[in-house]
Amino acid sequence: MDRADLQLGFLLAYVLAAAVHFVLAGTILRRVDPRADRGAEARLFAWSNLLLGLWHLLQFSEYANLVGMAALRSGFLRALLGLQLVVGLGVLAIFLHLLSTFERTFRRRPTSLRAALTGHLHRHARVYVPFFYALVVLGGLLYLTDVEGTGHLLDRLRQTIGPTSAYLFGFVLLLIVFVLFPARPGQEHLVVPALARAALLASLAVTLLLVALWHRSHPSRTAEVLLPWLHLQSVPFAVFLALVRYEFPFMDRFVRETLRVTVWAGVAGAGYWLFHRVHFDGADGGRFATSLVRLGVLLGAIGLAPFLGERVARFSDRVLFGRGEDLETAVRRFSRRLAAAPDLGSLLEAASADIAQAVHAKDVRIQVGGGVGGGVGGGVGAEKPASARLCLPLGSAEAPPGFLLLGERRNLYPYFDEECRYLRVVASLLGAAVTSLRRAGSGPVMPVPDPSPVDGRGGRRVFPPQGLDPRWTAEVLGAAVKAAGVPGEGGAELSSRLLRHLQRLTGHLDPDQGAWTTLGSELGFARDWLALERLRRRNALDVDVRVERGLEDQEIPRGSLLPLLRNALEHGLRGLARRPRLEVRARARDQDVCVEVVDNGGGWPSGLDPMAPPEGGGLHRLLACLREMEGNRACLELDPGTVEGVCIRCILPRRVHRG
Repeated sequence: MDRADLQLGFLLAYVLAAAVHFVLAGTILRRVDPRADRGAEARLFAWSNLLLGLWHLLQFSEYANLVGMAALRSGFLRALLGLQLVVGLGVLAIFLHLLSTFERTFRRRPTSLRAALTGHLHRHARVYVPFFYALVVLGGLLYLTDVEGTGHLLDRLRQTIGPTSAYLFGFVLLLIVFVLFPARPGQEHLVVPALARAALLASLAVTLLLVALWHRSHPSRTAEVLLPWLHLQSVPFAVFLALVRYEFPFMDRFVRETLRVTVWAGVAGAGYWLFHRVHFDGADGGRFATSLVRLGVLLGAIGLAPFLGERVARFSDRVLFGRGEDLETAVRRFSRRLAAAPDLGSLLEAASADIAQAVHAKDVRIQVGGGVGGGVGGGVGAEKPASARLCLPLGSAEAPPGFLLLGERRNLYPYFDEECRYLRVVASLLGAAVTSLRRAGSGPVMPVPDPSPVDGRGGRRVFPPQGLDPRWTAEVLGAAVKAAGVPGEGGAELSSRLLRHLQRLTGHLDPDQGAWTTLGSELGFARDWLALERLRRRNALDVDVRVERGLEDQEIPRGSLLPLLRNALEHGLRGLARRPRLEVRARARDQDVCVEVVDNGGGWPSGLDPMAPPEGGGLHRLLACLREMEGNRACLELDPGTVEGVCIRCILPRRVHRG
């Protein structure tokens, strides 16, 4: 590699370093709540990254002028040097400010040197912090009042005692790395944080030593190689600080994508270098061979960059974040746990062990209703463990059947985005399974409520007249698990949609919600149920749900539409040759409200009496419930046997639901 290629590589590295700092700062400002714990401190860290990105762009301009790739006028160059001074002082002031807050979060052993340094800074923070920022103001005033003099002063300092900005920058990075890495007690025994700290300390120390030894004897080597290398170490410094000190949950994706882009840039640079060195002598044959090989180099770089980027990303997942297996595989394994569990207690115990294995959690507890089931390192209790670091609702956040409580991870890492995505899918699957098992009355952890408690009017209620079919629920759960295992956002979104529909269905049929609901809520239940049916049938079902204005608050027995919908699909549309269609309409009729379910099937099968008592429920049970709750004022009407299909009407007296 010749000198020009090395210089071009450092220019590209400056641009990539600035981009990394800008993206990191933007992500922090967008995703970290300033009102949260250490939120204001995280915002300060974000501003330091913005200044570092600007500083790298200024270094890029100066370096391009130094190596002759740009010709800057002397006045502009002096202004650039002064602006570098102000920005660099601002970065150092923020970092020293953050260093003075370190003791508040992570306390060290009182006998260690790091504890002494952080304790001293923390005790005298009211003196040091204003002094740090006063230096920034002083540097800014010096720059504004005498730009040319500032530039001459910096030039003389560099010529006399070497690149002072490099010494100051490198020394402060050395100090903070020594104090902050690893950031939490216990991480000293973890290989990755300890090695990262040692490698960064060694690189900074060696680079500063070489700058001190070579700035006079090898000025070009110092300016063109060592100083850029020293400046670029701000990137791993900021990344590891965000990982081990602030524990931002998005840092796994950030590191993975940064490594992927870096690999792409490296492959592109290698392809560029090889492209310009491929040359074959000769007339026509040499030119043809040169063009052919250069084309191969371009195609190879295009194909190799994504391949190597993906391999490096997987390597970072395994080595940096301790993921022994792909979390999509862990979701599929968890789904097999759901299918194999015979009862609720076994399900909770197996799920706790499986989650602990997937995310390396020390303590996993699943709180269902008033109890906690299946603890790893814990038993059964009603209180949230004090060690719980993450709490996720099972299923719907509005009315969850329980909570998933996770303690500290064994590798002392935070729960990154990838782990949180896995846990959200698992919590949704687990919530749907828990709700389904409780509906079926299975499991010793939570007793199932009395299926026929006294309703609000003093009578015995027997609703919902028909619950969700367990086989149908298992099929939906299986589809959600299968969709979650599909790579990309599309599979995760489909899985989330399925689970949201299922959670709303089970929540609507909850016996604790009361025997009565509004027509609007019941039609929402119908939309969710039909949406799942459309997904099961691969969209081979047309659905139309309409309601007259002003009827949304009509009182209706909870779950009364489910038998109508199920019968229409099982009988009215069975074996239909044309595309099936189902309409749900609600309209006023005199002093009553008429809710209709209309299909376009071939009518009821001959010999079938839809009002006869079939086994396990059906229209006869719905009619019995209506008569028990409303007397003769409620009824079912059917128009069977036409080629236009079947219309089933549920007639109810007009009455506003009072809640």
